[in-house]
Amino acid sequence: MRGSRGGSVFEEYVKIYHNAPKVRRFVTVDGDFCWALGLVIAEGSKSSISLHEDELGLANKFLDIYKKITGLEFENSDKFYFREDVKSLHVAIPSPKIYEALFFKACGIGYGARNKSMAIGFEMSEKLVLKLIQGMHAGDGCTQLKGKYKSWRYKTSSETLAYQLQATLSTKLNIKSTLSQGMNKERYIGNRLLKESNYFDISVNHSSDIATLEGVEVGNILQEKQKGFVVTNIEPSDNTYYDITLQDGSSHKFIIDGGIVTHNCGGANMIDKVPDTFKRIGYDLNGHVIQAMIDIRDNPESLLDKFSAEEREFWKKQEPTPLFSHACIVTSFGGDFRDGGYAREKGSDDTTFCGYGKRNALKQSPKIQGVQFICDSYENLDFENCIIYNDPPYKNSRGYKTGKFDHDKFFDWCREQAKKNVVFVSEYNAPDDFELVWQGEIKTNFASNRKKATHNAVEKLFKVNINE
Repeated sequence: MRGSRGGSVFEEYVKIYHNAPKVRRFVTVDGDFCWALGLVIAEGSKSSISLHEDELGLANKFLDIYKKITGLEFENSDKFYFREDVKSLHVAIPSPKIYEALFFKACGIGYGARNKSMAIGFEMSEKLVLKLIQGMHAGDGCTQLKGKYKSWRYKTSSETLAYQLQATLSTKLNIKSTLSQGMNKERYIGNRLLKESNYFDISVNHSSDIATLEGVEVGNILQEKQKGFVVTNIEPSDNTYYDITLQDGSSHKFIIDGGIVTHNCGGANMIDKVPDTFKRIGYDLNGHVIQAMIDIRDNPESLLDKFSAEEREFWKKQEPTPLFSHACIVTSFGGDFRDGGYAREKGSDDTTFCGYGKRNALKQSPKIQGVQFICDSYENLDFENCIIYNDPPYKNSRGYKTGKFDHDKFFDWCREQAKKNVVFVSEYNAPDDFELVWQGEIKTNFASNRKKATHNAVEKLFKVNINE
């Protein structure tokens, strides 16, 4: 800690540069710290925290925790300044460089409202992550009361933060939520014009889940009675969710992924949603798939713009080859690399599907930087402390180029991995000891008997639980 800028270490305190105040040498990551971190994620900039003018209690609570953490406090009364034109309260932070180093740099929460992240929450215990979420909710959340029923809500302009929160609720606290996207209209705050901008809204409506989040007895919350959502269609999207069409025309996004290690990674449409703060690995037994993903990651601009049926017929029989493996896959009818013919549609030519594939690759490439892609069978793999998402060949479907698949053997492997990992399996059906956590009708490319490239099927997501 002693360096060119004059940092010094004392027995209980430390100075990070020559004219900095002494701060506590050791920081205890406890419930108070996590609550304060949550508030900073929701409302903090690198030098202050902005709250509503009525939230003086929150401001004082944060400063009390900050004093406990660092030993710093104000020596005068200039803790806050109010802006009457926008009805806001700004909390000035003692030694903002220390505040920034502690919350932003050490915890990696991101700068700017649209770049906020709570990835550190995936490393916390259930107790601490609950405090983190409570701090976030204190800043950017609300609990709405409709008559005598409650709904827990959290609103953010950060897409990354929204999906991290939904995944954390599910994997850490076993709380189901829905995520919707909306648009803030152009508006004035004081004399400042805010342009139209999108936001993400996470809602929790089950009484026991709200009780957990608010730390109260479940009997004090009445669950809102709803008819539920009627899903009429689900389409894969280039964005970080499935586009789900509801009967009433509204829009909700339901998280169904969050894996870090994927078996049968396919087009990496799950792993590219995982924050790059994690080590991400995608496995597939089809070498052409792995080669295609490596090209999308490392060399998307060079992917082919044109690929004929004759070229595809030749290259699909060769060993995995840069650029050509990707072209073979994107020009396969119905995604069937093995037996499917050349993809055609009315008005298409040998540039159509290559063009689709390349444009999608250019969009996906930034999302998979740093992902390792490895060609191997699940039978050779063993993990610890990972989230594993498996997308095997579905039972009673046409399957994949790699041949017959032993589902019973695979399910046993999942049970073994679940002893030391969190394991999810995407399937149409699974053994009775696998917990169904999501299902929905989707369009799919694979079937044992079909005449069109796609058909509707009910896909399900299972979590593998271990009963000792």
